[in-house]
Amino acid sequence: MLILDLNNLNLSVEILGFIILVAKEAMVGLIIGFSSWGIFYAVQFAGHLIGFDIGFSASTAFDPEHSEPVPILSHFKYYFAFVIFLMLNGHHFLIKVLKLSFEIVPISSFAVGAGFTDWGVKLISFVFISAVKISAPILVAMFLTDITVGILSRVSPQMNIFMFAFSFKIIIGLIALMITMPFFVLIFKKLLFAFEADIVELLKTIRI
Repeated sequence: MLILDLNNLNLSVEILGFIILVAKEAMVGLIIGFSSWGIFYAVQFAGHLIGFDIGFSASTAFDPEHSEPVPILSHFKYYFAFVIFLMLNGHHFLIKVLKLSFEIVPISSFAVGAGFTDWGVKLISFVFISAVKISAPILVAMFLTDITVGILSRVSPQMNIFMFAFSFKIIIGLIALMITMPFFVLIFKKLLFAFEADIVELLKTIRI
């Protein structure tokens, strides 16, 4: 004869409910954290694009965060953007979002709907578009450099154009990188403010 201990059964149900509740709140935190890094992924991707075009793709450094080698220029862009983020009090905004998450998504009201999927697609689009915006000035400079090198190769065929182009592109790329630093700060600031509004919108898509 099977005898059920109702006290232990009720306790098990309560523990299970508590674990599910903790898992839901952890998911909210993970979604906020992952989404908040979207703008930094965009900066790193922009560094990849610029480094590949300039010729720095071969020079890499180990990234312990992702356990893989990352181009030096991506590291530079990433840490520079992080300094700007701190100067603009972005960390204060993250604390504010954490507070808002308890107001917009009360405890036990976490749910994933169609709006969350749409927001995920929007996040991916944001990363790619932001990366192109950040890297556009230097990519244009490199494109004009390639045209110049092509014209020189036609004008002076006997010239060792490969070695000249490699050094010339690095010099022009570094000069363009220095000149466009104020532009990078401006575009990152605008993207950050727009992204802050998107994070609040995200919280509204993960509630019941």
